[in-house]
Amino acid sequence: MPDTNVTWNTWLSSINAFDQLVKLPDELGGALFQPTPADQQGAWLLYTEIESRISIQPLHYRTGDEATALSSLHSLFQTTRKLVAAQGAEGRCFTTIALYVLNTHVRPLTAKWHKKMSHGHLHHDDACREFRRELTALQFKLVAFGRLLYCLAADLPGKMDVFALTDNDSAKGQVFYLGGDIPFDRILSDRDDGICDELYTAEYESIAERRNSDGEVTNLAGLACSGGGIRSATFCLGVGQALARRGVLAEVDYLSTVSGGGYFGAFLSSYLNDSDRQQVGLEAGKLPLGVDGDQEPAPVRSLRNNSKYLLKGGLLGKARMAGLMLYGIFVNIVAVMAVLFMVLGLAKLAAHMGLSSERFNELVVMGISGLSAVVLSMVLALPFIYKKYRLEKERVRQYETVAICSALGIVMIAVLYLALPRLYAVLETLTGGNLQVLVVLFLVTAATAVLTMRAGLNSRLGRVLVLFLSLSGPLLLLMTFMVLDDVIAPTIPWVMGLVVASIVMTAWLSLVNVNQVSPHRYYRNRLAETYLQRRGEAKEVDPQPLSHLQSNNLQVPYHLINATINLPNSEEPGLRGRGADFFLFSRHYCGSPHTGYCGTKALERVDPHLDLGTAMAASGAAASSFMGTNTIRGLSFWLSLLNIRLAYWLPNPMRVTEMAGQAYASPFSLWRELFGKMDGKREFVNISDGGHIENLGVYELLRRRCKFIIAIDAEADPTMSFSSLIKLTRYAHIDLGINLDIDLDDLRPNELGNTRAHYALGTIDYGKGDTGYLLYIKSSMTGNEKEYVLDYKKRHPSFPHETTADQFFNEAQFEAYRSLGEHAAEDLFHREFIGDGCGMGLKSLFESWAAVLMPEENGGGGPVARGESG
Repeated sequence: MPDTNVTWNTWLSSINAFDQLVKLPDELGGALFQPTPADQQGAWLLYTEIESRISIQPLHYRTGDEATALSSLHSLFQTTRKLVAAQGAEGRCFTTIALYVLNTHVRPLTAKWHKKMSHGHLHHDDACREFRRELTALQFKLVAFGRLLYCLAADLPGKMDVFALTDNDSAKGQVFYLGGDIPFDRILSDRDDGICDELYTAEYESIAERRNSDGEVTNLAGLACSGGGIRSATFCLGVGQALARRGVLAEVDYLSTVSGGGYFGAFLSSYLNDSDRQQVGLEAGKLPLGVDGDQEPAPVRSLRNNSKYLLKGGLLGKARMAGLMLYGIFVNIVAVMAVLFMVLGLAKLAAHMGLSSERFNELVVMGISGLSAVVLSMVLALPFIYKKYRLEKERVRQYETVAICSALGIVMIAVLYLALPRLYAVLETLTGGNLQVLVVLFLVTAATAVLTMRAGLNSRLGRVLVLFLSLSGPLLLLMTFMVLDDVIAPTIPWVMGLVVASIVMTAWLSLVNVNQVSPHRYYRNRLAETYLQRRGEAKEVDPQPLSHLQSNNLQVPYHLINATINLPNSEEPGLRGRGADFFLFSRHYCGSPHTGYCGTKALERVDPHLDLGTAMAASGAAASSFMGTNTIRGLSFWLSLLNIRLAYWLPNPMRVTEMAGQAYASPFSLWRELFGKMDGKREFVNISDGGHIENLGVYELLRRRCKFIIAIDAEADPTMSFSSLIKLTRYAHIDLGINLDIDLDDLRPNELGNTRAHYALGTIDYGKGDTGYLLYIKSSMTGNEKEYVLDYKKRHPSFPHETTADQFFNEAQFEAYRSLGEHAAEDLFHREFIGDGCGMGLKSLFESWAAVLMPEENGGGGPVARGESG
């Protein structure tokens, strides 16, 4: 029986959280505690409702359903109203307590979040975490309320043990077992020339020195910055600022960059390579990403002020760029005309010597007949060859190759013999030998190139236009030859003039460095002026040799600058038809699996123009005649001729030891670029944007078997199709036998165009039980970014995937991308993920991220109780 001296207020005061849970009117609170059967029945029924609801259960990051929890809370009002009505006036005390709790504690949350949910705000991850945080605070009160109702229903006056939930309980209660350590092993390569072992040793020693470790180097960590021009550079800058502030960037062993991500990477490598360790570093509060007391670090402010880097230099700079483009076009035309003049001179010499069309026809027929007889004899001899050399397969293969090439030669001669006179006649009829027609054709072709890009290469019209472009280059050369043939007489003075002109042109061209007449030089210089910042005694140093990186400051991560080597004429089966290969610039070695590697210092001695700025520009040479796996063969000739050539001609690492002294690419390189005759055997190789083969920069980190990889993807991906990640996954499986497994559902846009999160965490299966982890940060919108970012999005709907062709950022655009990157990275350090996060190393962070972001069955052993192995 209840104590007759106990009032309702006295009874409630014996229960924890009374002051913050229920406050009764004075006339009821001072009355004796004498609950009626109706009070007790209503309390019991409402208690069972609360205890069975999802709304009082902790919501896990991936499996929690915020909308369902909100709906459960909202329906509590209807349930309570029915219970209050059923108990009537006899349940006055129960009614007072229940309505007070619902109206005071529950209604503010349901009213706020019902409105937000109707506007779609519960679709993005940041708002969901805010809801879960507020729900957790309410759950404390609901649990207390449930216990109060239980005590009321059971007529219990004793104290209640109310426990408090916190919004980081899930992160504190479990961690994720990341698997065993992965040692720094030999870097994967198909070549067995000893250079890869030297490369491995150099990098191993550098990282061991940076870690100040005498033991075995294990669990490498890499940060990859994707391509995307200044858009990617600025987004990566924001991410980098957040990672540096949180102490993550200082633990990164490798910085692997591509294209625009390389702008940011070169900025870091340049600024950090400073002898002033007191002010320069990757710790919070140090330059270049932060400094105590400043609103914005001076180096970052400089990047913002120069975000229109291509327009630097004023009117004179713009005129210099235009003049360089025109001069390059002039050089390209001279290179083409030198070949045409030589061919035309030989043709006129033949005509002068009396080689009539009838005689020419006779010679062609005789040549075809003779070759046919040779091929027929070789075919008839095949059984004897197979029998005699059945154990010498290489000799048999050579014999077959000669026979096949001879047969193809006959076919080609016959086709040209039959087709060229008719084509010549048609063209002569169309042009009448008029030069203006060539100009018209040129303009039509230029317009076709524009239409091709606008129509899209995958459309039917686009494919037709590309076919036309493929034919238009040879057609233009043929028409030029035809016009010159009609204008120039077949006399000895003219013949000698043509030959001499060709020789003089070639001799003049031999003095030209093809890298100096392309836009590469202008592009490289503007990039270097903006991103290669320094301070202190080395402030004005430019160029900065690649081989000097990390020499002053061991905090600098080992920088891997990724590019593409274009090999459209290579028959190497290891390229798998890609027409390109991965190319690497680094402190100690440069090269590719196809060409092998050479020492960076040796390469710098041969090519004095090679430095950090040149490597950065070559890695970002997006607009080039040949673009790796993205090459459009129909456009290549025109892009070369019109000097749209940001790619860099570099001494071939395979042949550097053969070169004596300094060297530069000759016009022979230009001719190979015009006609796509580039392979990996010549003295110089064509290097373009790393995104032309792999745009994330993760490939080289996988080759080094990094345990932890943070990949920043800021490519233009308006449909969120993750094309770069998908391509990387394919390359990793085919080339390296490495399998990536990552769930991208949280990064797929909803009907409002927002994603649930900015990141996803996946596993890397290196084989033999070695498991790594890939944290994939995607340039995306969740809908709760800063107001000026949302405002920029309203005014520019394509944000954050505006075209890479836009390299002229204004202040609002620069800040929108920087702030978005910072917001996306800061979101990783929410209390729900890492608890208080104090003093957490990179491994601990990945454990915490994995515990929240990854399903239990997704590798690594799943969550385990804190205190167990892991």
